[in-house]
Amino acid sequence: MTAKPTAPSTAPSGRLTLGLALAASVGLLGALTVVRYLPTHDGPQHVYLAHLENHFSDPEATYSSFYIPTTALGAKGFSLLQSPLAEILPWRSALQITLAVILLTWGWGAMAFMDAVSRGRRLVGLVGFGLAFQWSLYMGFFPFVLSTGLGLFTLSIAFRSTDWPWKRRLTLAGLLFLQAICHVFAAEVVALTLVVLVACRQPARRWPRELALLACMGIPTALIAVHATGWLGSTAHALPAVQARAVWPPLAERINLLATAFTAGPWWRGWPPVIFAMVGIGFGVRRTIQKQASPEERALLVTSVLLGAAALAFPLHTREWEYMSVRFIPMAVVFGLALLPVEALERRGAALVHGAIAVMVVSAIGWAGWHNRRLERACGPALAGLDADLKRTGPRLPIVLDPGCNAFAEDKAFVMPGSEPLLNLGALYAVQQGGVVPYAFVTIPQLHGFVLSRAGYERFHEIPDRKELWANLIYADPVGDAALREGLLTTLAHAGARYQDVVFYGPEADARQFSRRGYVTDFERDRLWIGHYQGCPLRLEVQRDGAETAPLIVEYGWAPLVAPAESRVLPAIAAREAEAISVDWKSAPCGPVWVRAGTDKDGSGRWKAESGRCEGAGPDGRLTLQRTADSTSARCVVRRP
Repeated sequence: MTAKPTAPSTAPSGRLTLGLALAASVGLLGALTVVRYLPTHDGPQHVYLAHLENHFSDPEATYSSFYIPTTALGAKGFSLLQSPLAEILPWRSALQITLAVILLTWGWGAMAFMDAVSRGRRLVGLVGFGLAFQWSLYMGFFPFVLSTGLGLFTLSIAFRSTDWPWKRRLTLAGLLFLQAICHVFAAEVVALTLVVLVACRQPARRWPRELALLACMGIPTALIAVHATGWLGSTAHALPAVQARAVWPPLAERINLLATAFTAGPWWRGWPPVIFAMVGIGFGVRRTIQKQASPEERALLVTSVLLGAAALAFPLHTREWEYMSVRFIPMAVVFGLALLPVEALERRGAALVHGAIAVMVVSAIGWAGWHNRRLERACGPALAGLDADLKRTGPRLPIVLDPGCNAFAEDKAFVMPGSEPLLNLGALYAVQQGGVVPYAFVTIPQLHGFVLSRAGYERFHEIPDRKELWANLIYADPVGDAALREGLLTTLAHAGARYQDVVFYGPEADARQFSRRGYVTDFERDRLWIGHYQGCPLRLEVQRDGAETAPLIVEYGWAPLVAPAESRVLPAIAAREAEAISVDWKSAPCGPVWVRAGTDKDGSGRWKAESGRCEGAGPDGRLTLQRTADSTSARCVVRRP
């Protein structure tokens, strides 16, 4: 084994670096534990999937009626930690510990990697602690963040020595495999880096042998990657996922994402690491031209440029995967930072760089703690119902009209690109109180531990398009678009009537709409409302204007919606003109409702204009009623057309 060169005299002592790293670790944990729950975009989805792993077979649970377990092997980094912890701890405590492990993995991984590149740059590794609270973490991409942090440890082993005996190769292969299980994309980035490292270290004549050995080391990881593509198929049934179109933002926006979609936060937090990385790349180019760069530096230079170019060239969203291009940014920036030749600077220059890094790390961690507290205050009202004494087993419909947490907050939180910390709020209520939600990561069998079965899909009856309905309600003018708003809320109320309950967060006036339509309040605080549908009994007395033996069509709907909520075809009954036929519904909607009746002369089971209509109804046959719990009966005299 060939040892790396000893560090120059400007390198900080090991004790100093260790002490600063421990202090930064305490800072990270402090910034995390200042809140009881850290709101994130996709985080609730991962918590929900981990909960399913633990309780899928519980006797009192109904998960097997909705989901099918899969053989997914990748994207399990979060559940590997969360699931066992949640078996012995409340899920929020388990989540705090899991996030702490992810944060510390990133910080110490960056420290180990920088030290492996050059001991003179070990203090630069402190930047990893400042980068730990990154955009991907706030987006809830927990498996990806953990896998990337593990990748830094993998690379630290690879860079530390130029010779890889079989034990080291086995260690690298095992870490790559663990990375792939956590999140295969991060493992692929590390695998690419290892290929470039081998090519830079070895003469061309040895490339075939070294690359062949590297390919053997990557076989387990490659199998996970192939499985994640779905090429190997899956025994689990999966409903077709909705595929979006690929999105390429303008170049200026893609450049801005280098900072806002990595370090995140205000400009003074997001841009310094990227600028330092660009400076490091500049030094790498200069040292390479002057033939002063080591093989490791050349490998970092090539890989950093490749990853940065991929972040700018690839689409932000593909048809199958959102936020794809920004996944290249973390390693691109870290590799650029590792190219800063701090050890080659004079003591004064090295001190300035180290001082700038210290300021950057302290301010980044301090801002994260401040932002986390502010985020908790902004999102807190929506989480108030988690402590309510409610137990559910069936479908629950979440409706969130402030997914960004800032529409109603007096103390607004910093807005990160694409982040909506309450978008998946319903998953948290399902974890805490039971039940299942229609919006979950249960569509791709090779990536998700569970998929929604056909029978489970049908048990939801109706899954409203939350992107369309929520967005229209959020942006609709409460006064100018009153009719539109009523129609949208009625659509959601109608859908929610078939769910065990509705978890609503939005304007209080909108929540009252649900109560007026026949919902019973189970919990209410500020703008959070949880209720279940009960409806108002309705008896419709249908009288024909003459003797008729054809079947009778009777239906009702939620006004102003035009689609019938329920239709009945009553068998042919000989009835004289004065006789009435009673039709009872135990849970018709309260408030405005329409009824329609007629004769099914052609046997189609559908109302048509020639079927006749209730006296006083419009041309479409609908007779509108205003209903309350006390007005239980209505009368319809069917007139022939």
